[in-house]
Amino acid sequence: MGKGAAMENQGGAIELDAVQARLLGVLMEKKRATQNGYPLLLNGFTGAPMTPSIQTVCLQTIALATVLWLTAAPAYVQGASIEWETLNQEVTDLYRAGQYDRAVVVAKKALEVAEKDVGPNHPDVALSLNNLAWLYRTQGHYAQAEPLYRRSLAILERALGPDHPAVALSLNNLAGLYDTQGQYAQAEPLYRRSLAIRERALGPDHPDVAQGLNNLALLYKTQGHYAQAEPLY
Repeated sequence: MGKGAAMENQGGAIELDAVQARLLGVLMEKKRATQNGYPLLLNGFTGAPMTPSIQTVCLQTIALATVLWLTAAPAYVQGASIEWETLNQEVTDLYRAGQYDRAVVVAKKALEVAEKDVGPNHPDVALSLNNLAWLYRTQGHYAQAEPLYRRSLAILERALGPDHPAVALSLNNLAGLYDTQGQYAQAEPLYRRSLAIRERALGPDHPDVAQGLNNLALLYKTQGHYAQAEPLY
């Protein structure tokens, strides 16, 4: 979550931290035993209060959880080590404590461990890249976050294909990075592609599709393009 969002709704951010931690804990426990983690996360967020601050972190958490879920699938049943999972948990704890510099150090170590354990093109590596990019984005280090998001996206596209929902979520993260910086022309095609993937893969009535429509509508509204935004709400 960006600094502005945290200041905007501190209570909501604190409330979501508890939800996020609980859901991520469940996902980590179930990672190798079941593929139900991702649907569980979506169900958990269905009842969450959708303030702007919470929407931001929901999107990020869902993206991370998607990759966790995918690594339990047959093609990627051999995931990174327990050391990697422990480091990821430490990153989460440090992030929640606001110790961003220390979290970056640990996230870099987790990335190194994942690359050593499963090679450079595994979804677990995409997750580590995503974590590190998010930490940089949180601190406003956008130039450092962008190549990490792009590499994470490329890994998921190669591993899962260009039309997988996890790719849509990764596209959404990259679009959000551009959106945050006011680079709307770069954000729009990514939001549109993300939305198109979700509509094809999940159907028009899925909550992820609604979120994608909302992201695009907010992008237009921010630019004063109200006629384009209105039908998307």
